[in-house]
Amino acid sequence: MNALVTTGPVAEPSGTTTPPAAVLVRAAGAVLVVYGYLVGQHVDLSAVRALLNRPLGIGEDFGALGVMLLLAAAGHLGVVRRPSVKAAALTYLPLAVTVVIAAGLVAAGAPIWSAPTADHTSALAVAGNLGLVNQLVADAPLLAPLGWVVLLELLASATGALARAIPWPVLVPAAHVVVAALVIALVDDPRVANAAAFSGVVVIGQVSALRGRLRFAVAPAAWSLLVLAEHRQPGLAKWWYALTAAYASLLFTTAVVFAGATAARVAGNRVVAWLADHATWLALLQGAIGFAVASAVHPAAGVVATVAATAAAGWAVRRW
Repeated sequence: MNALVTTGPVAEPSGTTTPPAAVLVRAAGAVLVVYGYLVGQHVDLSAVRALLNRPLGIGEDFGALGVMLLLAAAGHLGVVRRPSVKAAALTYLPLAVTVVIAAGLVAAGAPIWSAPTADHTSALAVAGNLGLVNQLVADAPLLAPLGWVVLLELLASATGALARAIPWPVLVPAAHVVVAALVIALVDDPRVANAAAFSGVVVIGQVSALRGRLRFAVAPAAWSLLVLAEHRQPGLAKWWYALTAAYASLLFTTAVVFAGATAARVAGNRVVAWLADHATWLALLQGAIGFAVASAVHPAAGVVATVAATAAAGWAVRRW
């Protein structure tokens, strides 16, 4: 048993230090999310889709791949960094700010990325988005369609902390897979299935930071959650998420295993580090401020507005 599941994280918890591999992956994920969901909804990318997306089997203009990279990094960081209330608050804050901004934009008549498309909102809808409840209820109005990413990042921190607290840490991601599989099988809700399936990518990130042979069984089991979700919810199958998750897992594992001096130098670049530090802000604000500006002016202006809003939010958080 010990040979299978013993030992703790590959590295001791390191406070707020982010490993170079996680920095690189989060930076790449942030770029792909903005490209996939902001640019992809405002620019004709049919040539790129024909040349890259369809042959590779990656949907949503690489946006889903970007999300998965962020989740894999969140899983890894949940194990190698010490948890704190402040860290959890900073993880949640981008969602709260985005929901409030999105509600204000809708009230002002500005178009945002919402599901379904909204020309009005309500206090109940805002509360449901702030509480993350709407992320798990089919057809509930979403003011931040990627808000479930924050939910899974918080889950990654909580389960990572639990993994460090027990003698056999790999049992936590193993149990996560079992629970997520039961949720997908028993709860007939596409949003619940989507969140549970994508949580498998969090598990893959977690096991990359653990030792023990059992992790080599847990990782493919976590990947199979996406296959199960596609079987249970046919609406998810058209996006080929399982294949995208395989790419994300390969990219993230490669970044972790082969991280060295070169990776550290690239991760130390100011632009790369900024993208990694603000990845969640970028992922969420692009659906509100970025979408509104892109619709009214130009997609490039939407990207600039997203970056500017993120920079302003980052400055405000540091002042706080």
